[in-house]
Amino acid sequence: MLQVFRKMSHSLVDKEQVSVHDNGDLFVIRYRWFTPTAVNTVIIPGVLIGIPCIVAVLGVAPIRGLSGWAAVALVVTIWVAATYCYLAKLFNSTWITIDGGTISVHHSPIPWRPGPTLDGSRIEGIVPRQRFETQIDQGCKSVTSTFEVVAIEGDSELPLLSRLYDVSIAANIAGHARRQLGLVRAGDKTE
Repeated sequence: MLQVFRKMSHSLVDKEQVSVHDNGDLFVIRYRWFTPTAVNTVIIPGVLIGIPCIVAVLGVAPIRGLSGWAAVALVVTIWVAATYCYLAKLFNSTWITIDGGTISVHHSPIPWRPGPTLDGSRIEGIVPRQRFETQIDQGCKSVTSTFEVVAIEGDSELPLLSRLYDVSIAANIAGHARRQLGLVRAGDKTE
């Protein structure tokens, strides 16, 4: 379906990761989840989780009684869930579609949690926001900064796209969506 759209001449931060399609009434922003570092975050944990799983399933490890099978089931469950997430990270995209006055968000090709569908006439703005996540690993505390694109509707902020690691991608996506909805602010730049 998207092959029939003509690509806009806007230069985005990373043409491989973000693309904008405009077919008059239908406006689509596609954000690919894949990044070059995704390969490392997929292969290494996949191997580390996959090897014990294969060993357990093939019966190389002694399986005794119900607790042995429960351990195998736990390892296999974790491996299947991790593989699902890894495949999504490699192949999925988030599609923000503005069709008339409606904004919808969906993820494909691997099913993921559904995104919101919003009435564009109720949206007061679309802006990038910075988020901080605190993680504690082996006693060391670290803070990770990510960005998200949110739609402002009254007192609510509804995330359209999250876990972006580059503020310029978040600002660019927000600017394109604002422009399409007629919410362009003074000084707004979309490249």
